[in-house]
Amino acid sequence: VYNRIASCVSARSARPWDFDVSSVFAHIDAFLQRCRDLLEVCEAQLQFAPKEELPVFGGLRGPEIEKNILDIQVSFKGLVVGLQGLTYDILDVKATRWHDDFNTFKTGAKDLEVMLTNLIQFALEAVSSLPYRIELLEAFQSMAKRDSIRRCVEKKTSEFYSIFMGEINVVKKQFDVIRRSPPKTPFLPQYAGPAM
Repeated sequence: VYNRIASCVSARSARPWDFDVSSVFAHIDAFLQRCRDLLEVCEAQLQFAPKEELPVFGGLRGPEIEKNILDIQVSFKGLVVGLQGLTYDILDVKATRWHDDFNTFKTGAKDLEVMLTNLIQFALEAVSSLPYRIELLEAFQSMAKRDSIRRCVEKKTSEFYSIFMGEINVVKKQFDVIRRSPPKTPFLPQYAGPAM
């Protein structure tokens, strides 16, 4: 907008605008960055402090998975409390301490992201049952808000499809073998083997 108006003024006036654009808009750019930082805090809150209840995790490791997720949420609340306790106005672009405080928050959120990703991998690697694996994937998919968490769940979903297709191929091969040479037992009628 500024460049368009400046070019209009320059075209119609004998005195063109000659401002150092970087100094004029430095505060605005800094404020926009501060707003982006706060948006990142809000997005992290969607992932680590959701309002909805946790999905139910069954199986032997269900309580352990749920406890680890709750521990991650408690750790995140600690990070947010750290931001809430700041003694300066976080929207004041002249408050340079924000950069250190936000980087502390951001590093903590990244650590929690890694912890949640590791938990997803741990939970899915311990499961051999395909139906239960589907339940876990659905539960983690409903929880995944951040890109890295979504990518982890998508990767695990892709691995699930590969395992599932492998099992389908094993069953298909077994079916083809039985169809080509049906089992013959003395207890069955002569043509019962192919019907089975």
